[in-house]
Amino acid sequence: MDWILTNIGPRLKELRKNRGLTLAELGTSAACSEGFLSGIENGSIIPSISALSVIAAVLGADVSAFFPEEEKPAVVVHRANDVNRLMISSDSAESYKILSSRFDNPSYTALRHVLFQTENGGTYLHYGERFAVILRGQVTVLFGQKEYHLGPGECIHYSPHPDHKLIVDSETELLWLVSPALIR
Repeated sequence: MDWILTNIGPRLKELRKNRGLTLAELGTSAACSEGFLSGIENGSIIPSISALSVIAAVLGADVSAFFPEEEKPAVVVHRANDVNRLMISSDSAESYKILSSRFDNPSYTALRHVLFQTENGGTYLHYGERFAVILRGQVTVLFGQKEYHLGPGECIHYSPHPDHKLIVDSETELLWLVSPALIR
């Protein structure tokens, strides 16, 4: 089953209004423009999971507020042939498979992230630590003018940075450990 987050805009607007924030106020706190947030709310802009996590944190919510509900079993096993994926839109240049479960107060989120070839790469902005292992393909990670070229078996670990880009020239798969947990 593929999950496509169709309620992002209305849910964002609801959370923002419940907290009495204008688009400008939220944009200032989340380090994004009023136009970007307006575009998300009206469905013309599709944000990355990283952008959603920053916005959710500013709103005092978990990014899981944008995800379909799931039961919280005591033990979670993901099989190699499981097809559950999370996509921001049906034509997204990336997909995620959430490998960790929504236990109470998890310390991290594990994600299997597939990036498809894009011309300019995706730009990400987030808080917290990130650790990634490249499983398949090649990725270039850009922090400003600094480039890191990584291939299968290689890792990158970093804490909060200003926005950065992930560039791939063919389908690339990464395993991410994200702390604090994106999904609770």
